[in-house]
Amino acid sequence: MGGDVVQKFVAKAAGVEIFEALTPLGQPAAVKSTLRDLLDITAALQASRAWTRDPSDATWADERPNSWELAKERLAQLLRATQVMHASEKSAAARAAAAPPPPPPHFAAQPPPAALITALTNASKAIRPGEAKLEKATAAQKANQVVCSSQVLLPLQYDALVAGELLIGSAAARGVAMEEELLRMRALPGSGTPHAATAFVLSAGTRLEGDAQGAVPVNMVQARKDALGCLVSKAKEAVGRRRLTKDVRAKVDAMCEALLAGTIDLDAAVELLGGVAPADHTQLFGYAEADGTWGKISNREEIKKALALVLTMARAVHVPLLGMDTGADGDFGLEQLFVKARLATVDRLATTLREAFALFTAQCEEYRESLSAATPCLRSALAGAIVTALEPLAREQQVRRAAELAAKEVASQIAKDAAAKSTAGGASAAEVTKLRLELAQLKRACEQTDAGELAPYVIT
Repeated sequence: MGGDVVQKFVAKAAGVEIFEALTPLGQPAAVKSTLRDLLDITAALQASRAWTRDPSDATWADERPNSWELAKERLAQLLRATQVMHASEKSAAARAAAAPPPPPPHFAAQPPPAALITALTNASKAIRPGEAKLEKATAAQKANQVVCSSQVLLPLQYDALVAGELLIGSAAARGVAMEEELLRMRALPGSGTPHAATAFVLSAGTRLEGDAQGAVPVNMVQARKDALGCLVSKAKEAVGRRRLTKDVRAKVDAMCEALLAGTIDLDAAVELLGGVAPADHTQLFGYAEADGTWGKISNREEIKKALALVLTMARAVHVPLLGMDTGADGDFGLEQLFVKARLATVDRLATTLREAFALFTAQCEEYRESLSAATPCLRSALAGAIVTALEPLAREQQVRRAAELAAKEVASQIAKDAAAKSTAGGASAAEVTKLRLELAQLKRACEQTDAGELAPYVIT
């Protein structure tokens, strides 16, 4: 078993004492006792989730170590993890025995013990207790810019944060609801840590190729999973259980993944959420209206209905996570946009909304890229789209309609002039040609009207 010193190390880690007078070290009885101690140590580590075997780690790739040096390295990892576990247990017991201090805010983190931080610092950097290893980002995730940069993820890898998250345990163990856990994410201690934690929840939950560490506290991974689950649950409820085929489920999952990362797919949202859900009672089937309808992007009311549901989902996740301002009406200014767009065509309304959602997506991408980026704000994106898209489009629509009306009046006058000349004895070939040219020029003027300016048209 590697000598007397190793047997003593294992016994101490297991919390037992070897009585050398009864079981001399290095003898069969002592070796059996050490093996039992090792089994107890691994069982305790697994039960407390303080350590799990990672087959992707070269140290644990083979079922059995092929050298004494590798065996010692494995044993050292187990003993370090045991130290961390015991330090955590002692600290928890000491806090329980002490007189309770004045209650802090319910989501305020307590500083972890120095011993735990030291143990984590000395632990293997492959993965530490309380951490979850992240998968590498896919090509699609990198192309869509839904992955946090290494700079943004760095504060989530500091030893003090990992130790503190390990100590407080999971949200489920603490009996904390998703909303409260998301609020805690943006109140974490440490420079850049709230930004990093909230940006990770707002991401694809993977890492870039160059991020050597590739791990974050388990609580952040679970917070993202819970947030995504909340969005999917609300979307499925709106779609209706009877319509959730395999293809529809895939569309719902894709829409919610994008929404969590700050991308609102207008067409998908209107299709899935803007129509009428199917009837709940089977006796109503057979009637066309009982099957429900999918939303159409050409219907203003269905667009509004779909977005009302999307914003309800955002209020459940993005508001507690980012602290976004929903405005006086709690709808991020959506109703104001629809009021201003009441005379605009549906196409122009959809263009304005896509502009707003593109602004919000860009804010979220910057937030995942840099710790100095501002917090995304959907209300400001909607307000900005009114200025950058809706108002120019409304002016263009007004000018186009004015041009069309003017064209009709001029065409009518030309037709009257032609009729009068015909009655008076007929127009010359040159006059007829001139009238045809004026009509053609007028038609081009109507077709070229855009950007709020009239195309030049002069009747000679």
